[in-house]
Order: sequence, then structure tokens, then C-alpha cells
Amino acid sequence: YATSLGFHGSIDLSKAASRPGALYKFIMLVHTRMPIRLIAYEVASFGAFNRKSKGGGVQWRTMAFHNELRGVIKMAAAEIGAKLLDVSPSTIKSVATGKGNATKADVMRACELTLGITPADDNEADALMILEIAKQWEKRPEILRSPKAKPKRTRAKKGDPQQKFI
Repeated sequence: YATSLGFHGSIDLSKAASRPGALYKFIMLVHTRMPIRLIAYEVASFGAFNRKSKGGGVQWRTMAFHNELRGVIKMAAAEIGAKLLDVSPSTIKSVATGKGNATKADVMRACELTLGITPADDNEADALMILEIAKQWEKRPEILRSPKAKPKRTRAKKGDPQQKFI
């Protein structure tokens, strides 16, 4: 986590039974001390393969864990009236280093060089970069809007007097 007041660190959510409650309590505790207007968080990259298992595959437990935490974040944000901003891993890497496929070590070095903060681990580095993205997003929301998709080009049916692309 990282806050606009300079507090940053990691929350231990390793105990499966307590992680939703622990995250919810943490958000509410922070909100009682300083009102939260925006919660920015990293969305999971479910396309990643589990390199530890034979043949790879989707990391189902990780997916369930991220969905669980995302639900808690959305519920807490709704309760306190905060906006939500989800940030993809490639956006974090791109903002930190200029490359969307940078390594975790690259992002940690970027925190040291650009923010003057030595993160304890890659999770804290991501949180610090998400905070920077959120600060910029509050000033200029269009920076994270995806470009408009090109309109689908279809041909008019044969015999149509308006033989043009739509």
C-alpha cells in the first residue's frame, strides 16, 4: 500500500481465512484517520502462466485470491464513497521504466531513482508506482483511458447502391 501522505508498506494477507477481513479493516482504519477519496489497485494478470507447475496453466488460486480482494476493495470503496482506479501490471511497469515488460527489479530501481524511496519488496514498489499513477490520474483522467477502438469495417452487401465501407 501507499498513501498520499507518505505512508507505505505491505500488508500480510498470507492467511487465507483472514485476508478479506484484514484488508477491509485496514481500509476502514486508514479512512478513519484520513478520508480516502480514491483507491487505486493493481489488477491481476490472469494470462500469466504458473512456471512452477508442469506445462504451465492459469494460476487458479491466485485468480481466486485477487477476485476476493477486488471484491473487498469495491465494497469498502462503495461504503466510504471513494472512487476506484484499477491499474494493469504493464501500465505500472511502463510508467516506472518506460517499458511495459520491465522486470520487478527494474520497477524497484525506478522507485529509488524517481521517487527517492527504496521499497522493501516488489509489492511495495508497485504500490508506490500506483500512487504516482493515481496522482496523475486525478489531475488528468484521460491519461489512462484506452484509445478509442477503430470502428469495425464491414462491406455493404453486393448489389447495395452504397458500396462503401461502414
